Amino acid sequence: MRKFFTSLSLADIGNTNAKIWRDGKLEIVSLSDFSAEKIREQIFYISVNPKFAKVLNSLQNWIDIESFAEIDTNYKTLGADRKLAIFGLENGILIDMGSAVTIDIMKNGKHLGGYILFGKSYLIQSFKEKIPHLNFGKNQLSDEVVPQNSEDALLSGFYHQLVSFLRDLEKKHKLKLFFTGGDSLDMLQYFPKAKFNKNIIFENMIKIVEQNY
Repeated sequence: MRKFFTSLSLADIGNTNAKIWRDGKLEIVSLSDFSAEKIREQIFYISVNPKFAKVLNSLQNWIDIESFAEIDTNYKTLGADRKLAIFGLENGILIDMGSAVTIDIMKNGKHLGGYILFGKSYLIQSFKEKIPHLNFGKNQLSDEVVPQNSEDALLSGFYHQLVSFLRDLEKKHKLKLFFTGGDSLDMLQYFPKAKFNKNIIFENMIKIVEQNY
């Protein structure tokens, strides 16, 4: 029987940040400042960070729900975050644009595989370390203007390369594109028919919790 929680806490533990979701309010905490022991309420979580596994497993109020996200796939190292992003997706290409860009292809309920690319923040940080004088501000993408500075040139190259790759995948598999992640908004101008949902992982976590607890 499906249950409905009046109050619900969720966590998505990554490699650099912990995303804590409490009744629709999202808090992002750097792992260097994060203490799982300070959270006293019952909290359901997924994690791709093995360093936190022992700590979280020792805390009774922290409940790992990754095992409920069953995906029909031959991909042996599919991370918990990617599983939750594609959970329940029958047909489509799911693009999660965070510190890394992950692309997963679902067809007739089966996960065909996917790709991992460097994300925009990783690209920016890498170039800043090598070329400190670069100044990445609010750079705007445009098909109308050829980039006139190094910052715009780097970001434009990143996005246009990704756009070209996604268009090839879309054409090859004949599937709709679904975007999530903070850097996805810049992509929607190139894919007006695509769907965007910034909370897809947490929405799928809620479904799992309500169906199993």
